[in-house]
Amino acid sequence: MIKYIQIGLIVLKIDIKKKSEVINNILKSFKMTPVKKGDGVIVFKEAKKRSIKTDFKNRSVEVAGPALDDWSDHLLPIMIMQIIFRFADLLSAGKPQLLLHASTAIWSEGKAILFGDDGTNVGKTTASIELGLKSKGYVS
Repeated sequence: MIKYIQIGLIVLKIDIKKKSEVINNILKSFKMTPVKKGDGVIVFKEAKKRSIKTDFKNRSVEVAGPALDDWSDHLLPIMIMQIIFRFADLLSAGKPQLLLHASTAIWSEGKAILFGDDGTNVGKTTASIELGLKSKGYVS
């Protein structure tokens, strides 16, 4: 199944080789575009081992694994969203509008906390999700 989504000025071709309700639910959050030409392609496919392969020349990312439709894996949707947004970030480098990737959670006192950095730290998404679970407020 092939879908085209738009993030800012970037159009991504999403090629799902094996049906995945997890991926389809995530894609519902994006603007679908009728354009049949993308700035890059992300391929999701089933494989025995997990892997993420980036091909900068062909502007593509291949995501493979044994369980891309496992609802019990709560980190799977986060991983899929991270791949989509980070790849769009890379593709936006030559565009007049840059995409920034960050997570935001609502503090229990109604204040928003933005988790972002220069790309060298880890744990921002996990920290924002933990806070969002506690406060019941999360912005992705």
